[in-house]
Amino acid sequence: FSATGRAFAMKGELNSASENFKKALSLGDSRPETIVNLGLVNYREGKLADALAMFESALELDPTNESLAGMAAALKK
Repeated sequence: FSATGRAFAMKGELNSASENFKKALSLGDSRPETIVNLGLVNYREGKLADALAMFESALELDPTNESLAGMAAALKK
């Protein structure tokens, strides 16, 4: 579902992308990249609080990831 979500996101079909990322997460996909991808879709949809929550959640799984930390910090401003 995560790969399908990425494909939909690349096509600009954000609703379908979001649904697939959420489905992947509900089925136990806890990879930071899946969480970040959902966060990026949320960001594109203007859901900044949801995007921040996703970035922070991914950062908890990968606390040394400077890119994630930067995305979270940027949204907090």
